[in-house]
Amino acid sequence: MVRGSFKARRKTLWNNLQNLYGKEPEIKERLTKALDAATIKPSQRAEQLSISDFARLTEALLVEGFK
Repeated sequence: MVRGSFKARRKTLWNNLQNLYGKEPEIKERLTKALDAATIKPSQRAEQLSISDFARLTEALLVEGFK
């Protein structure tokens, strides 16, 4: 997930996560829930996140069923 977040440097975290997991409406809803749970704005870029932000996001994505 971390590697995928940095795949396209100039893109937002939201765009990189969609490229990694998919753009179907159900996937977008689960991604939104995970970002909300991790208190991370979808408009942020990966390089703006701390290690603890990535840890929270990883945990939230696992709860939503992402690997």
